[in-house]
Amino acid sequence: PGLFVAATIAVQLIGSALLITGRWAWLAAGALGVFTALATLIAHPFWTIAEPTARFHAQNTFLEHLGLIGGLMIAAALAERGRTT
Repeated sequence: PGLFVAATIAVQLIGSALLITGRWAWLAAGALGVFTALATLIAHPFWTIAEPTARFHAQNTFLEHLGLIGGLMIAAALAERGRTT
C-alpha cells in the first residue's frame, strides 16, 4: 500500500505541476487521465451497488470523473497542438 500511496502522490503532484507549467503537458495530462480512469473504475463501481440511492451517488461521481478525463484529453490535445506550431 505504501508504494501505491507514493505513486499516487507523485502522479498527482508532478503531473499537475507539469500541466500548469506547460512542460510535457501532453504527458502530464495523459498520466493524470490514465490514473483518474483506473482510480474511478476501482473506487466507484456503481454497477455492483444494489441500493438505488447509493448507486445513484456512485454513478454520479463516476460520470463526473469521466468529465475530468475528457478535460484532460482536451488539455493534452491543445498542448500538443501548441507545441507543433
